[in-house]
Amino acid sequence: LKASLKLYNGTDTASRMSDDTVLMKAAWDKIMIEKSCCGVDSKIGDFNESGWYQLTGRRHHFPPACCPPNKDGSLMEFCPTIARYGDGCYDKIKDSVQALSTHFKIVAWTVISIALIQIFGITVAFCLCNAIGEDDYY
Repeated sequence: LKASLKLYNGTDTASRMSDDTVLMKAAWDKIMIEKSCCGVDSKIGDFNESGWYQLTGRRHHFPPACCPPNKDGSLMEFCPTIARYGDGCYDKIKDSVQALSTHFKIVAWTVISIALIQIFGITVAFCLCNAIGEDDYY
């Protein structure tokens, strides 16, 4: 995550940076806004090697996506250190992956249970068919 944060340029246009940095900015902004988190660990210095930090003249430690949006849904122009989200995105992403893993396990066990019931039913059907002799009427 820290390596990808270096590509965070903080602009929405590709004129100054490559397409990769614009995509990286969009991805990081989406994560920070949806998960209410800031950077990797929400520490001062997380963005020091990013293009965004260089573009702002090293005046601000956190980009606008690190702060809660305004009442109208827009982002602040700059995110003051005191107003930023206190949690880092690493822990939030890790928690999301663990929750998905738990859901996946539940679905997997449900599928396995249904498959075993069907196999049992097929086995019983074959046994019943095999038990019917030529003299038996059905």
